Amino acid sequence: MAPYWVDHCEHEEGSYVASFIYRERSTTGEHVSKVDIYIFSNRYYGHEVCLRYGPCGPDYLSPTGLTAFIRSATHDSAGLYAKALDILMQHGKIKWERNENP
Repeated sequence: MAPYWVDHCEHEEGSYVASFIYRERSTTGEHVSKVDIYIFSNRYYGHEVCLRYGPCGPDYLSPTGLTAFIRSATHDSAGLYAKALDILMQHGKIKWERNENP
């Protein structure tokens, strides 16, 4: 599988995980998004997730750190973050590490 979109964030090699199609229904109809998932190391947060959903540079979502991403997925159990988290769990493991100086 290859990303749908150009990686304008220039993530490190090997950080691309998978892509998926996300359908969202609203009062105006159905909206379909193609989403690429990247997960990468961050010296402050351990790991960070980037969800690219379009062709332009600013077309991405990136909550601060993996724990914030999981919290977003938990609060919106049927949403975009939850679907991305399910895919991440299928492709790997999420490891928690204790902070040296919380």
